[in-house]
Amino acid sequence: MQAVIIQRRIESLPTLSGSGKRVNGLHRLMRSSYLFERAYEKVSLNKGALTPGVDGKTFDGMSLTNLADIAKRAREAASASPGTGRALDCRCRAANN
Repeated sequence: MQAVIIQRRIESLPTLSGSGKRVNGLHRLMRSSYLFERAYEKVSLNKGALTPGVDGKTFDGMSLTNLADIAKRAREAASASPGTGRALDCRCRAANN
């Protein structure tokens, strides 16, 4: 997904969820390296970003390589689980027919 499309989708999430509309494609967003880079940009500016977490690590050790690895693991986790959302959609359509 292109960065502009991802950014537009992220910005539309509060409106969609607030109006009770179904939000599709969250797995595609979660698999994007761009999403993790944007999250890092926002969190790294926080006052506590250099405070060690429960694992003793801070955000100052993060790199683009680490962010790409996180996105890769998210992609692998999504592909490892069967399409539960698709199965659920099929059951809902069958029940409504």
